[in-house]
Amino acid sequence: MLPAAGCFSADILDISLGGVCLLITQNQELRIGQPVTLDFSAHRLPEVLQSRGLVEARLRWYVCSGPVTTMGVGFAVPLKELPELL
Repeated sequence: MLPAAGCFSADILDISLGGVCLLITQNQELRIGQPVTLDFSAHRLPEVLQSRGLVEARLRWYVCSGPVTTMGVGFAVPLKELPELL
């Protein structure tokens, strides 16, 4: 995931055609509505995802609980089908 502040890794908790729920353990400054670019290239799914696995999105919500943050990210363009993630 690439927010305005930089790059960090996230675990996918759930994915739908319209977005994804992510879990991070890094302390990041987040704001609702901020644009993010999700990099799914490690999953090798260019036929399902947009160019080279990069997907434009926006942060919809987040919840911080100690060292863990859960966040909902909405895709700018919904996926046509659900990918099978590795």
